[in-house]
Amino acid sequence: MRELVSRIVLGLFSISEVWFTAVAAILMIVEAVLSHLVIIKVNYTEIDWSTYMQQVECYSKKGILNYTQIGGDTGPVVYPAGHIFAYRILHFLTSSGRNIRLAQHIFQCFYLFNLFMVFRILQKTMRVPPIVLLLVTVTGYRIHSIFMLRLFNDPLAMMLFYVAMDRFLNEKWLVGCIFYSVAVSIKMNVLLFAPAMFFTLILNNSYMHTLGYLALCG
Repeated sequence: MRELVSRIVLGLFSISEVWFTAVAAILMIVEAVLSHLVIIKVNYTEIDWSTYMQQVECYSKKGILNYTQIGGDTGPVVYPAGHIFAYRILHFLTSSGRNIRLAQHIFQCFYLFNLFMVFRILQKTMRVPPIVLLLVTVTGYRIHSIFMLRLFNDPLAMMLFYVAMDRFLNEKWLVGCIFYSVAVSIKMNVLLFAPAMFFTLILNNSYMHTLGYLALCG
């Protein structure tokens, strides 16, 4: 028994693709169960979802294209157009936003995909021991709330950003820039990563290619 425990501890703190994959798979299953329990056991928190739906209806039902006239109970829309288009799809899938439980399960899928992308990015670095994955998930109570209980647009933007980062790690610069641009179109907080992305592009591409990629992001 002591030898087994020693092997597990050694595996958790070692740089091993096998251990990393095993721990990531176990945590994905645990998180799938845990996120489902959060949905059915913890009360949904209404903050912005109804406002998002009202903003969508200003565009889809009333035909309002003037951004200054698009708003909801908590005020005017303060996000780019990608936010409206993304939540228009959710508006359609959730019976005009009334089916909150379905929306929560959709965001549960977003959460699990987001977690998968984070694990995938960490694995590609080959510098992160599996114990870090435990810290990422165990200390992430608030992120469960943001995804499954509040249905904010931050998860959508960050999920697409992580896809972009994954593509950058594979040197798929064009596809990465497309995903990055879509992420920014949902929430402009993603622009905070722009300086790092600029240096990544210019250090791995010619000036002309970098200019083209930046034009695509713009």
